[in-house]
Amino acid sequence: MKHLFNISTVSPQLHVRTGVLLFFLLSFSFFLFVSSAQAATLGFSAPPIVGTSSPFVVEVWLDADVAINAITVDLIIPAGLKILDISDGNSIINMWVEQPSQSPSEGGDEVSKVSASGIIPGGYSGKKGKLFSLQLQATSLGSNSISIDSTTIAYKSSANADIEKVTSSPLRVSVEENITNPPLDLEDLESPESFTPVRAELPDENDTPVWFVVFIAQDKKSGIDSYEAAESSKNLSFEEAREPRALEWKVATSPHLLQDQSLGSYIYVKATDKKGNFRIEKISPDKGRWYEQPQGYILIVLVLLATYVILHKKTRRTRPA
Repeated sequence: MKHLFNISTVSPQLHVRTGVLLFFLLSFSFFLFVSSAQAATLGFSAPPIVGTSSPFVVEVWLDADVAINAITVDLIIPAGLKILDISDGNSIINMWVEQPSQSPSEGGDEVSKVSASGIIPGGYSGKKGKLFSLQLQATSLGSNSISIDSTTIAYKSSANADIEKVTSSPLRVSVEENITNPPLDLEDLESPESFTPVRAELPDENDTPVWFVVFIAQDKKSGIDSYEAAESSKNLSFEEAREPRALEWKVATSPHLLQDQSLGSYIYVKATDKKGNFRIEKISPDKGRWYEQPQGYILIVLVLLATYVILHKKTRRTRPA
């Protein structure tokens, strides 16, 4: 039940992501700003020569002369480079429709694809706006090339959410013997940024209105790894809520179905980054309804986006061949 509107279940297929992004952009046309320039380039930052003894990092970034409100990225990773980790820390994208993830490519089992789709309310224009980063390990000597798939597209900040072609030059990485890769800066001692969970009344799978808690958090370094939620009659301080046995935490995805449908409990949401740092936010019984806070409108639209995706996928599964 709690996975009914789970954004992380979005299909990586282009037409599904396209519909989701357009739905959002047209629904939020008041966020858009028109620009006359027309250029979007996907670029990479990485050592030109690496060795096989240790991992190295590739940053994926966006150059945009025109304000971009959303982007869908598909990267092709060659067989000679093994993906160890993907991080969306410090990304210009703060609303992921599909978080950066690895999937097998149609090019073969040994070739990988990294896919991601995200939204930037208000738009982004500038140089080297970070999208996400890859931690890779070279497995053999020789030359490797990371490139974008033709399904990589962006959406301009215009009233019609016009498609903007994304150009890119392949990243060529040479793997040689006796090369020491630059040390990785993996330290992350900071908690995720403060966020605002809100309550929302949404239909369940039987179209019965029920209460959920909706949330989105960001982490500027290693990226968000997981969420947990808890409900309690106790009004705990943040120090008390941090104690291991203070609350009965449950793994959560947004939106998360509330057990106390009377809304008489305090709601706690914990966001944990990939290095184990976490932040806890709380909703009091008499606060936190979505229409009481501006952030609530955006979160509810994300729920509608995810609902659209799930219904679209169900329609595809039941459509006759």
